[in-house]
Amino acid sequence: MKGILAALLVLVVAGCARTSVMPVAQDVVQINVRASAWCGAGGAQQAATQLAAAETLKRGFDSFIIVGANDRSDVTYSGSGSSYSNGFGSWGLDSTTTHVQNVTVKMFAAGDPAAVNALSAKDIAAVGGDGTTALGRTSCM
Repeated sequence: MKGILAALLVLVVAGCARTSVMPVAQDVVQINVRASAWCGAGGAQQAATQLAAAETLKRGFDSFIIVGANDRSDVTYSGSGSSYSNGFGSWGLDSTTTHVQNVTVKMFAAGDPAAVNALSAKDIAAVGGDGTTALGRTSCM
């Protein structure tokens, strides 16, 4: 059941975000989320946390702590010629914003005394009938 929930959650998160997961140790992974401007920086953070919960369950663990995180927003301009602005709008160049969230996740097995402050992956991953999670609703999912 944990595996099915984790796989479903990964598909939901992938809707507006590109993700990657890199194992660092048996119980540590690094997660990278690149989310569209539509998702916003908060959506990228939430997607990273949801993916941390999914990866924790997928790998047979029960809880996790995010031990490191960083984020940034990338703006890319495209088009040709000059860009003009008159204070009411601009034209000539298109811009695209991408929000990037990187997290390092330490996972814990049930009963591990070091997990006293860890988040329950099952609780974070649970999606209610109204589409909300323990983290609330995000425009990314």
